[in-house]
Amino acid sequence: MMDYGDTSILSTVSQIQALTKELVKAKEELDKERFSHVVNKLLQLIETLPAVDLSLVEHRAVEPLVQSCAVNLWNEAVTSKNEGTVLVDQTAALRHLACKLLFREGGPIVAEKCKKQAMVALKSARAWLDCGNPSMAEETLGLSEKALGKLLALLVDSSNESDKADVSYDKSCIEKDMLKVLAYKAESAFGQQQFENASRHLQASREMLVKFPEEAAYLSMLSYNCGVERYNGGRLQEAVYWLRQSYEIGKEQHAVSARHQARTLRLLSSAYIDWDPEKYHDLAANTVALANADCSHPAGLYLKLRILLCAAEDDETTTQAALRDCLHHPELTAELGLTAIDLCVKNSRHNLVMSGLRQLMERFEEKTEADSIRLFHLKYLLHSCHLAEAETLVNQIIERRSTRHRFADSIVKQLQSLLWEQASSSFEVKQYEECLRWYSYALRLFDGSENGSEDLGKLFRNRCACFCALKQLDQAKQAVEQAKKHDPLNAYTCYMQFKIAILQENVVYALQALEDLCLCKNDNDMQDLISLAAQLAFETNSKDVALTALEGLVVHSTKPQQIFIALRCLLRLRLAVQAQTRPDVDKILSYLETAHAHLRKRCLEGEGGDAYLRSEIDWFTKVAWNMGLQSESDELQLLQFFTLCRELSSLSSPDTKNLLRQKTCLIVSSAACLQIAKETNSPEARERIRRHCYCCCMNLKQKLDWEHRFLNSATY
Repeated sequence: MMDYGDTSILSTVSQIQALTKELVKAKEELDKERFSHVVNKLLQLIETLPAVDLSLVEHRAVEPLVQSCAVNLWNEAVTSKNEGTVLVDQTAALRHLACKLLFREGGPIVAEKCKKQAMVALKSARAWLDCGNPSMAEETLGLSEKALGKLLALLVDSSNESDKADVSYDKSCIEKDMLKVLAYKAESAFGQQQFENASRHLQASREMLVKFPEEAAYLSMLSYNCGVERYNGGRLQEAVYWLRQSYEIGKEQHAVSARHQARTLRLLSSAYIDWDPEKYHDLAANTVALANADCSHPAGLYLKLRILLCAAEDDETTTQAALRDCLHHPELTAELGLTAIDLCVKNSRHNLVMSGLRQLMERFEEKTEADSIRLFHLKYLLHSCHLAEAETLVNQIIERRSTRHRFADSIVKQLQSLLWEQASSSFEVKQYEECLRWYSYALRLFDGSENGSEDLGKLFRNRCACFCALKQLDQAKQAVEQAKKHDPLNAYTCYMQFKIAILQENVVYALQALEDLCLCKNDNDMQDLISLAAQLAFETNSKDVALTALEGLVVHSTKPQQIFIALRCLLRLRLAVQAQTRPDVDKILSYLETAHAHLRKRCLEGEGGDAYLRSEIDWFTKVAWNMGLQSESDELQLLQFFTLCRELSSLSSPDTKNLLRQKTCLIVSSAACLQIAKETNSPEARERIRRHCYCCCMNLKQKLDWEHRFLNSATY
């Protein structure tokens, strides 16, 4: 009869079988979340599974089932890895499950089983390390170490003299696996930021290299990778330790190629010079010299140059020789050569820079890399203010392009950027003729396929700005016409047309340009440019043009403050004209109505309490009031202005002064209505005026009633 514990083990094994089948048969159908869930469930079940005891009949029944699950999971991991059907962390998880099940198998401790367990655990650990999970690797490494310990104990206890040769061979294999365990432990500890443990495990594995020198290459590479990780993380002192370990391991066992050793030494030298260039200068120099002696490489010669330039006082001849050696190395690339020259630029060594560029150009003259060298050369000349030499080089580049030499698009864009940047710098210091020269060079780089491009439009606009600054308006007009041809809907182009027309006092052309500017609704700068146009018209005393510009700004602007400023200017201009000639009352009235509409909108949006908005309301209210007072001879104008004055004042705070103004406006409006009704002959017009008068009287009554209630409540 089976007890409860036996029933439990059968149930657990059955669940393990079902979940194993799900992983093996339907792994490609499982999403990542479900896969993780099944793996975690299996791990929980395996942890609760007791070690199989073959002395029990029931346990002997489940032992082959456990073994079958382990084999299936392991085979699936191997197949999936070869086919690439699952992720690397999922492969590691399958190996881990198989390993855990294998260590649950019962039976006597025999060598074959221990070897199998050790091998499976080692490979599982490697899988976890490869997918970046060192903590899981540490767990399986412990299992591998345990299996190897048992295997070693079996061999030590062996007393069969005839098997001594086999025992010796097996012991060597076990020790080699122990070396791998220690190396993997070092890698795992390093991945978990346990650097003291990592160092201890590395030293232990180094001591075993006497028996297994062929493993030196792996240990050297492991140490090198640790050094790279520390170097990239800015932990230079730790990087030095690991890189020295890598070099010493390779040197002791002669298992690492000279090329790899030199690579390690170069990085070690870089770590020294980055750590403290003064304190470790000599160490860095000696290290890179050793690297260059082992295996000459342009990166090592570059590093030598860098170390020489870091010295407080360096010998010019030695530095020149170091640069020459670097630039003439057979494996040098143009990119590394330019990096070496840029190092000289950063150290302000003009002679070295020019000499290096000359040597580099001689080497790559007939190759595509020559264009990058010319670009670097031009950039250096411009930034170091050697402008005459820069212009000579630009002419050479343009001449080369004109001979059908094909420049890469990226090179052309960078050349254009440099020339535009220099032209902009010249414009800022008001060197307009020099600015035009640089823009002319940029223009010559275009090959004709860019017609209609925005860049060409911008270039001609910038040339136009230079001509305007030089008062060469005919050339400016030609330039802006070219800009219009390439970028017709640009607001800046329209503004430049306007500016030239204003400077030439061509009002018709200016108004046309202003009309075009107002049509550029998709340009974010349009509103500000209209404002500038109005300002320019004021400065040149072109009042009619200024009025048109301001009216356009009111229509197109989305900035409330800009709209109110424009309306103020328009009213001042119209009122100034009114003092001299017959006033345009309709225009003044339309400006006030527009102001009222915008102010009312701002108040409805909750901005009525804003101090700036209140000041605008008061200003436009006063203008409407004054215009009403000046319109006493025209009842209709009187009615319109006082009606607007009341509507504007109603947007302001209801203080005593404001209420008095509103009552006055209503009284005057009512009187004006009566007079208009008296003089009109149209019954319809008379009825309309009568209704308006009635509304004014009712509003006045409401305000008087409110005032009466307010005074009574105050007296009480």
